[in-house]
Amino acid sequence: MSVTSAEEMFTRELFKRYEVNKKYLIPKTQYYDIIDSIKSAAAGANKKSRNDYYLMSRYDVLLCGDVWKLIKKRNIPDETPLYFVTIEDTFDVIKRAHVSTGHGGRDRMLKEVQKKYANVTTAALELFKSLCEECQKKRKRPMTKGVVVRPILSKDLTSRGQVDLIDMQAMAHRNFKWIMVYQDHFTKFCVLRPLTTKRATEVAMHLLDIFLLFGAPAILQSDNGSEFTSHVITELKAVWPDLTIVHGKPRHPQSQGSVERANGDLKDMLIAWLADNNTQDWTAGIKFVQFQKNSAYHSGIKCSPYSAMFGCEARVGLTSSSLPQEVISRLESETDLLAATENVSPETVNTTTTPAVNHTTTATVNHTTTPAAATVNHTTTPAATTVNHTPDSPSLVKESMSAHIAQIKRKRGLAYAGQMAQAERMVKRSRLDLKAGEGGDNVAVPIYR
Repeated sequence: MSVTSAEEMFTRELFKRYEVNKKYLIPKTQYYDIIDSIKSAAAGANKKSRNDYYLMSRYDVLLCGDVWKLIKKRNIPDETPLYFVTIEDTFDVIKRAHVSTGHGGRDRMLKEVQKKYANVTTAALELFKSLCEECQKKRKRPMTKGVVVRPILSKDLTSRGQVDLIDMQAMAHRNFKWIMVYQDHFTKFCVLRPLTTKRATEVAMHLLDIFLLFGAPAILQSDNGSEFTSHVITELKAVWPDLTIVHGKPRHPQSQGSVERANGDLKDMLIAWLADNNTQDWTAGIKFVQFQKNSAYHSGIKCSPYSAMFGCEARVGLTSSSLPQEVISRLESETDLLAATENVSPETVNTTTTPAVNHTTTATVNHTTTPAAATVNHTTTPAATTVNHTPDSPSLVKESMSAHIAQIKRKRGLAYAGQMAQAERMVKRSRLDLKAGEGGDNVAVPIYR
């Protein structure tokens, strides 16, 4: 199925659903009618109707450059705008989110579109995924159902690291036949590197580069066994004598967070990237897959690995800003950016409804030239950090750094809580599926090398 035919089927189905339920979906003609109604009501030329009050309680209109956009009603002017998307544009919006998450599933796409849009439903996401050819080719991997007695838990960054290898010999590119996957166990942040062999020496050299950038873990574990891990650690100590790492205790793959399933997910993302870009150069593709994996929502830690590591979401330049896509596509210089962003925050029609005694709402335009960074940065800077300070003042920098450190701690606290909840679910499933053993019972005990 071509992209054009998939888009036509998708849009046609959304219009059918619109006829049944008109709460979330908005056709393009209705979209512009709502904008005109709100602008007219805010101007106060005529007495507002009940429908005008309803529209003004739910929507705001925002001028982005020379484009008027319909956004969700904001509680404060500096709040990041959430745009309403028309039925005709929904396919492109979801497609961008789908590709940016490495052909992610419904939940990953939902977290991605919720950063910028207000009315993309889970039903629309599921419909899109059902029409994606690459997603239909993915192998169906069942959920892990093994016995989990004591799941591995990490309490901080670099407390435990996991290194594994993905076999790419069937798709060898130049001399590269393997992919090394290093993952920080706490944040789930991963680093991918192409390998020519699976020898411990080559693995150790790539790990050394990673450890000197992010820090070395106290414990290093691998699904390849403790013997392989010991050889890697020996090679690391040969070039970095001050380094002391112990190898992790061998455990069942289920207790290691389904490593095989995670590596399979990476391989599926890579195959989808190769198909999207019509290339066989997976050594270049793993760089993009690494970014997609780290920036996508992780259900185990309740945030993205990138935000757990750095305290903020990963950005793709202005694509990650709050500017609408049609404005971003026309930007070429900083002058264009300034012209577009100066209107995003202040040029909003005031749709605050006054008491019914007056029945009029005055259209006001706030020309205060507040920094436009709030439209490019998804975090709202507290007012206390911007009062009586120049942008380069040491006190402002210190307060900003303190706020960012607090944000990192909050994200990592969220990651630990999510990890604990995930571990509890794993143990609970084992308790429900299996009864407790009694004296004299025969049991099968696996032996790991």
